[in-house]
Amino acid sequence: MQIQIGTDYELALALGIDARVVRVARHLARQVELGELGRAPQLRELLSLRRSQASSADVGPRGSAHTRTGQSSKWRARGRKTRAWSQR
Repeated sequence: MQIQIGTDYELALALGIDARVVRVARHLARQVELGELGRAPQLRELLSLRRSQASSADVGPRGSAHTRTGQSSKWRARGRKTRAWSQR
């Protein structure tokens, strides 16, 4: 027996998830229903994305565009590597 529980996309919007993300998730869910894909993002994954976007917006030098391009995570990774090498 397999139980399928759908995602409430209206709830996702009400919880503050970006409308563009919800639109893509709905489209992917439609493709799953048609058998074109194996799975679509669930509400917990959409919430996780919202949290990660909110936390990454606070990182980066003076709120620069680095946070939007993903360069801040590379910058932080390099910083960790540098510290690790300096501790040896």
